[in-house]
Amino acid sequence: MLFTAPLLAEPIRLVSNAGAINNQALGVALREVYRRAGLELTITPIPAERAAYMLDNGEFDGVVGRISGFGDTRPDLIRLEPPINTIITTAFFLRERGLQIEGRDDLKDKTVGVVRGIVHSRRATAGVADMIEVDRPEQLFLMLKSNRIDVAVHGAFSSHAEVELLTDYGSLLDEVPIGTIHSHHFLRDTFSEEAAAVADILRDMVDAGEFNTIFLTERARLIAQTAATEPVN
Repeated sequence: MLFTAPLLAEPIRLVSNAGAINNQALGVALREVYRRAGLELTITPIPAERAAYMLDNGEFDGVVGRISGFGDTRPDLIRLEPPINTIITTAFFLRERGLQIEGRDDLKDKTVGVVRGIVHSRRATAGVADMIEVDRPEQLFLMLKSNRIDVAVHGAFSSHAEVELLTDYGSLLDEVPIGTIHSHHFLRDTFSEEAAAVADILRDMVDAGEFNTIFLTERARLIAQTAATEPVN
């Protein structure tokens, strides 16, 4: 059923993590949720750390997807249920290096790369002394490929999307899961009525498998498009 939303003067403004193929695909699936709710939205991709800063300063009305605890220190945000993604925080490293990594403790004496502003990666690498931060996921894996870091820590599904763009690279990597967390859509509490309507439709679409189908279809399209237009060797 189409929700009859209050007439809004402007579209709801969402921010997403720039360069993250999964976040882009989640944004497309959310657009369909909002369309069914009778709501317009805009999505602006910005590097994760700056995106959080701009959201905190009121420049956006919500965020496409962040980990469950993102709202813990942001009481003006509503966390919509159900989750829109499951993130498996994963350590990636070159097989030829012969590194012995079984969990988080094995990272403490390594040079580890993470994407700046990605909270689940930073939590998983707490205690690592030699840390390098980058703005975008593709930078992370190019640094790993060139041996500028020992280990890249990022979400598994998102990382697989990036690695697919690096020719014959995936077969050279080992990966070890070091944590699991859910990702949610957040809206500012000034949109509480809209958030309730979006959550109802989101739940129906997740339960029916529609949300995931849109997400996976768009993800595959983005990978193919990026590979065709911006090959990375």
